[in-house]
Amino acid sequence: MRKVLSIILVVICLILLIFSYMQWQDKIDSAKGMESSTLKEVTDTSSSSVDEDEEKAEVVKPDVDVERLLSLTSNQDKVVSSVFRSRLEADEVVDFLIVGSESMNYGDPGYAERLQLSLQESYGEAVNVSTIVLDGATDSIINGMDDVIDFDVGYDVVLFEPLTLNSSGVILPETQHEHIGMFIDRMKDEVDDAVVVLHPAQLLRRAMNYPAQVQSVKGYADSENIPYIDHWTEWPEVNSEELVQYLDEDNWPNPEGAELWANALITYFIAE
Repeated sequence: MRKVLSIILVVICLILLIFSYMQWQDKIDSAKGMESSTLKEVTDTSSSSVDEDEEKAEVVKPDVDVERLLSLTSNQDKVVSSVFRSRLEADEVVDFLIVGSESMNYGDPGYAERLQLSLQESYGEAVNVSTIVLDGATDSIINGMDDVIDFDVGYDVVLFEPLTLNSSGVILPETQHEHIGMFIDRMKDEVDDAVVVLHPAQLLRRAMNYPAQVQSVKGYADSENIPYIDHWTEWPEVNSEELVQYLDEDNWPNPEGAELWANALITYFIAE
């Protein structure tokens, strides 16, 4: 009988031990579950925070000082500066074209390259500058214009030296005026508010008819309200010996002439 009781007691003790162990194990598992849940919560919150930061980083763009860039346009005619303002305030690039005779390349570097570098330095990526050299008189503007100029670019501002030197004695002034008007209309066909700014080629020593034709173009620009940069006022007089310092023996701009010419254009487009 005693032996039976002893066995019963041992069995009861084993049952109690097993039951106690199971309860203890449940508590441990529960604690682990809570810890895991808390850790996941913290991780999710952290991940969400990182995602939000990345999203904000994608939205933020480098600041462009529009007001500073607009201040550079203060020497321009209003119709020109309004195009700059329209593009800059819309965060759009100003497509700028320099087009004219081969005079633009003389001076090592010529006025076109000097102006291009200055525009890029001052406006940075806000202005995209292209240059195109045209041969012949102004009738070449009309005949085969689309072969040398990619109008699909949609130029906003065009600095145009209208081949007056090449046209002198070849094209009547009135005809040249018509050609200039057709060129401007073609530009506006692509961009409604595109603006063309005229300027003459270099002076010539002891020239006879050429200065009168340049004045004719200037008068046409004034009558049609076309912006005109009269850089001739910066050069020595046509008949002065001083003019020799700015032209080579073939009457092309030398480095001093290209610099004088470019500086007049730079002053117009970049007010410092």
